[in-house]
Amino acid sequence: MKKFLEEFKEFAMKGNVLDMAIGVVIGGCIRENCYLFSQ
Repeated sequence: MKKFLEEFKEFAMKGNVLDMAIGVVIGGCIRENCYLFSQ
């Protein structure tokens, strides 16, 4: 698990922070919609 976090941190630093933020927002929206439709 620790190795995974280190690799993710390295990837996050290489990537564009804005791209990562957009991905998190889109992922959150998709998760919310799936939750609403599954009820």
